[in-house]
Amino acid sequence: MLAPQFRRRPASAVPRRFFTLALLGFCAFGLTLAADPRAMALPPGPRGILLLHLCVLGWVTPAMMGANYQLVPVVLGRPLSAPRRASVVFWLYAAGVAVFLGGWALQRPGWIAWGGGAAGCALLGFAAQIGAALLRGRGGGPVAAGMGGGVAFLAVVAVLGPWLALAHGGALAAPRALPWMHAGAGLAGWFGLTIIGASYQLVPFFAATPDRGGQGLAWAALAAVGGGALWLLAAPAAAVPDLPGAVAVWAGMGLWGTDLIGIVRRGRQAHREPAAWTALAAAALLWL
Repeated sequence: MLAPQFRRRPASAVPRRFFTLALLGFCAFGLTLAADPRAMALPPGPRGILLLHLCVLGWVTPAMMGANYQLVPVVLGRPLSAPRRASVVFWLYAAGVAVFLGGWALQRPGWIAWGGGAAGCALLGFAAQIGAALLRGRGGGPVAAGMGGGVAFLAVVAVLGPWLALAHGGALAAPRALPWMHAGAGLAGWFGLTIIGASYQLVPFFAATPDRGGQGLAWAALAAVGGGALWLLAAPAAAVPDLPGAVAVWAGMGLWGTDLIGIVRRGRQAHREPAAWTALAAAALLWL
């Protein structure tokens, strides 16, 4: 009875590649920060921007992409279509990020533009593949909504990021608000919604929490974070205060953390899994 289910398990090769890339990015980020801690000064110079993107593009984003490739087939109950596309996305992303980061390290505007463009194309391909799978699926609840909303914001990031890279080299003009729009879509939209969606798949599993009927807090958290991310994306261009958007994201994170506490408390495990406690700690840190 278990053999057919085992054969339908998600393929692990592509997630492993992304997780390996994330580990390499984390090590590179740590070593670079240790070698030049003053690069974190504000406003960031070229070294600070290199550190920022080592963290975001080298570490966090590939880890989240790998998690999507592993979790979305589980949520949908079937493998992703066009599996070779995921390999193309990986190699294009890895090459683009390497060239982009090398451009910041060596101050080569052409490398920054070409690397940023390649990484942006890879992210658009990833967002299209994951988004199409989620749209074709049925149900999924807050998990599918969070991860789908995250990849929608990632598609925006994949356009704004290369725009910034091309503007750095003088190939395109860019509004002064573009970096803030890029940050709002990436941090609140892509990171925030994806983390919330994935947690509703993983935390009940590790806490052995039975299925629940009401999901009001989950939907409220997703609506607040998603609405706040939209506000942060649009506020700089519209020249309106971004405080309401930040407050909405903060409130949504609080609702999410409160819901996770309830999920863990209702769990049936005699001893809490470390993953459950780690999720609660991460939610608290993100809220702070």
